[in-house]
Amino acid sequence: MLISVIIPVFNVSGYLARCVESVCNQTYKDIEIILVDDGSTDNSLDICNQMQKKYSTIRVFHKENGGLSSARNMGLDNARGEYICFIDSDDWIEPDFCSYLVDMATGFDSKLSICSISKDSTKTEIIAYHEEKCISQIEALHFLDTRESMEYLCTVISCNKLYHKSLFKDIRYPDNKWHEDEFVIVPVLLQSAKICITDRPMYHYVCREDSITGESARTDIRHLDVIDAYENRMCSLSEYGDLFCIAWRNCMLCIIEYIEKGNFDKHVILNLKKRYRNIFLKYKNIPVRYKVKYGLYLIFPRLYKAVFYIRNI
Repeated sequence: MLISVIIPVFNVSGYLARCVESVCNQTYKDIEIILVDDGSTDNSLDICNQMQKKYSTIRVFHKENGGLSSARNMGLDNARGEYICFIDSDDWIEPDFCSYLVDMATGFDSKLSICSISKDSTKTEIIAYHEEKCISQIEALHFLDTRESMEYLCTVISCNKLYHKSLFKDIRYPDNKWHEDEFVIVPVLLQSAKICITDRPMYHYVCREDSITGESARTDIRHLDVIDAYENRMCSLSEYGDLFCIAWRNCMLCIIEYIEKGNFDKHVILNLKKRYRNIFLKYKNIPVRYKVKYGLYLIFPRLYKAVFYIRNI
């Protein structure tokens, strides 16, 4: 079964060769590698072309810069594989990444298999599930309950997964949005009856200061796109009772954290407060305990802050 490995590329000349070599050196050999150059201004495209000459499994596409989502979508539109996975071009994978995930997927007749993550920086941090097993759709959705948990991070990230191609039949990443993974994960899970997870950290996420998750990007207003993702999640889960309420709670928490810790200007903060109020008032079927807690922030924000811990973002 052919696996299409989609690698969006943008100005990563110092990382790209290691990423691509880690895919070319997979123990699983039925692979095509789709490199999508997203208008790089360094020599990343040259490296793509050189590697295409070296490896017959590589196909290179070039496009004007449109962002990570548009590059992934071009890869999806051109993928030939029965299975799909995404690798960010500054990251890399263990040699048995593909074979292990495809064995889990086929062994449990699952459309989605997920591995744990090694976060590589000055100090390695393992972000892992607690065990290896096959779980239900509802169990997987509940991994999104607590935003700072390891299960949340493993579940929401796009790149540590093997997807059956059918999961993306009607799904594409949102153009011109940051936090694109947050938009896609719930629609994908809602099409997956069973999900395989493992505690093995086979995906290496490389921390870079100049990435959108790096320290230098913390005050970028585009981070607020994640609020749109939470509202989309609430719509997707509107018929799922407690899962919808948890999504509503997480949306409230996210806005509070950006108001209190985001270091945005007064105009942005004012708009965030208005958005908080609108979302709070819009949805009626919310448990009283949530309405009381987050209504307190709406009316008496200083008292809320005195009572409840606000984590750094």
